[in-house]
Amino acid sequence: MVDQLAEVREQNKNMQLAAMLWWQIIWYASDEGRNEIPSQQEWLSCELVATIIETVTGTPVWFSWRHNEAGKEAPQQRGWQHRLNQALGECAVSEVSIHWKRPLELLMRFVQYEPYGGGEYSSTLEAFHENNALHNTNRCTFIPHQETYRRAQQYLSQGSGLSELECFHAQAICKNLAICMRPYINRDLAYIKKNYSW
Repeated sequence: MVDQLAEVREQNKNMQLAAMLWWQIIWYASDEGRNEIPSQQEWLSCELVATIIETVTGTPVWFSWRHNEAGKEAPQQRGWQHRLNQALGECAVSEVSIHWKRPLELLMRFVQYEPYGGGEYSSTLEAFHENNALHNTNRCTFIPHQETYRRAQQYLSQGSGLSELECFHAQAICKNLAICMRPYINRDLAYIKKNYSW
C-alpha cells in the first residue's frame, strides 16, 4: 500500500513536470504570446505528437485529428486517439540525447490517451488543458498568457526538484520543440480559419 502511494505520488509529480514543460512549449510556440494557437486539445495533442516524432526521427510527419494532408476534412472517426498512441509507441526515444530522453518520455506519457470505456479516451494533456483557465474555451484559437510562462518557470526552478543544469536543458528542449511545432500549428490554424467560425 505504501509502495503504491509512493508510486502514485511520483507519477503525479512527473505529470506536473510534464504540464509545466507543456506550458513552456506553448508559450514559445506562440512566439512568446505574439501568435495564436488552437484552443482545442485535440489539435494541440496531434501537433505535440507530430513534433515529438519529428524530433526523434528527423522526419516531418502528418498527424491531424480533423483533416488530411490535402487540407480536406477527414471523417470524424472514433479512434484517432488509438492511432496517436500507436504513432507514439513506434517512436524510439532511446536513440535521443540523454538530456532529451526524460522530457520526451514525460511528454509522451502526458499526451498519450487511455481508454476509459464506451470507446472514449482521455489523456493527462486533455485533463490539464480543460482544467486550467489560461485559454478562452469560447474561441477556436487563443494566445497563451505570459502568466503561463511565469508559472512554469517558477515551478521548473523551484518546485520540480531539477538541478539548475537540468532546468537549463529543459528550457532549451522546450524552445526547440516549440520551434518544431510551429509549422504544425500554422497548418492547423489555416484549416481552422477556413472552416471554423468561432
